[in-house]
Amino acid sequence: MYEIDDPKFRELVCRGFSLEELERRLKPALFSADDYKKDLIAHAGFGDFSQEGFIGYTENLLQTIYQDWQTVEKLGTSHKEIADALENPRRLAAGYEFEEPTGVSGDQSCPWGCNKFGDHVGIIKKKGVEVLQVPLGVEAGITFRLAMEMMGELKKDAVAGQKEFVRRIDEEMVRIRKEKKPVKLKTKFLYAPLTGLLPHLICKHHFFEGRESPYRTDPEFLIRAFGLGIYSRR
Repeated sequence: MYEIDDPKFRELVCRGFSLEELERRLKPALFSADDYKKDLIAHAGFGDFSQEGFIGYTENLLQTIYQDWQTVEKLGTSHKEIADALENPRRLAAGYEFEEPTGVSGDQSCPWGCNKFGDHVGIIKKKGVEVLQVPLGVEAGITFRLAMEMMGELKKDAVAGQKEFVRRIDEEMVRIRKEKKPVKLKTKFLYAPLTGLLPHLICKHHFFEGRESPYRTDPEFLIRAFGLGIYSRR
């Protein structure tokens, strides 16, 4: 494994992009849906950016990948072995289970520009844990709160109320995105969201997504769930 300040490590991660450009492609949306062109510029021309982001506003991509790589090596496995295991998410260690998605979401393309795409395919979770299929990001919380606040308006005039509802969600999201505050998620050893793109991201880019992303899949959780590395002997 490379040291984090080794130019070869940066080259391995960036794959032809500058680090600044790649991080821009990976970060969450900054503007409302009506300002797509502004977000396109903010994301270095990457039109398929993730609304919630592959990494958070404040995260360092090199540090994220380096720390996860250390975890993978410490636990006695490899990125390829984890990616291969994800091709059969039902073959899990005792105490874990796979749950299929309850809805459909759109395909997400690889932000490195590879010709790889993937939809949400489900979650791996500890048995007995109840998990909402759509990760509870900031936008979901705002949507629920505004729906409760505007219940009277929505009942009185559904059309006008819906337009105002959408406008206020956009307004709140723009305000929060401008603050660019880190989001702390406490799901590390409870469940892991899976997408069809994840095996590619892990195997080719050594990337489990950032700690501030609701789509992050913690490497140690996956290693435990599939019984890989040091957990294969337990």
